[in-house]
Amino acid sequence: MDILTLFACFGTLATATSIGQVAVIAQAMLSMIGRITMLSLWRWTAEGGSYRTILRFFATKLAWQELQVKFFHSQIFNPKDEYIVVGDETIVSKSGTETFGLGRFYSGLQKRVIKGVSFFVFSLVNVNQSESSPVSVKQIIKEKSGRVAPPKQKKKRRKAGRGRKPGSPNKAKMELNLSSELMRISEILLGLMKLLRDFMKVKYLAMDGHFGHNQAVLMAMEHDLYLISKLRKDVALFEKYEGK
Repeated sequence: MDILTLFACFGTLATATSIGQVAVIAQAMLSMIGRITMLSLWRWTAEGGSYRTILRFFATKLAWQELQVKFFHSQIFNPKDEYIVVGDETIVSKSGTETFGLGRFYSGLQKRVIKGVSFFVFSLVNVNQSESSPVSVKQIIKEKSGRVAPPKQKKKRRKAGRGRKPGSPNKAKMELNLSSELMRISEILLGLMKLLRDFMKVKYLAMDGHFGHNQAVLMAMEHDLYLISKLRKDVALFEKYEGK
């Protein structure tokens, strides 16, 4: 099957030149073995895939989120099945010093901090078929910190009694106060949900135990989604009181 026919759906989102470049590079990525670099891509590309063509393609700005959703809608989506949105961070190990966004990130697979690049990925999971389709990939840029702050001296505290202090008010549990991490994720999710709701209904957002807290629940509610996550092992969870 000609791979170019799969990308015909991009006609309204990219130029014919860019679509042809995507087809050539995608075919090389699916065929090649070993490390994927721009030089190795050029060696595996067919006719029309010169090294300058690859350079021009990666220098071109494309609406990748719209392209991925369009591909999903035209090639994968089944209106009879149920889908949920799943978000997670993924780390790709990378050596060298010139890669954009290179830093040190914690890898869940290797159980340690490694040198590489980090991405936050949203996928649509088909509940009926147990299949995942990535529809949004955003690179995470680690903020460069300035001077290291000196360690704070611990102050001696008196042992407090059990319970809260008299007169302390309840915290507003429905007040939205997102961290910088949740704000970044919410911004990506906002654009994604606008594209998805044009052709499908999504009710659930699934993320790992790192997001099993109240602010992540409120963020999901802002996008009309229910959060599926994992609570901490020391959480005190009670059923809602139904009495007087």
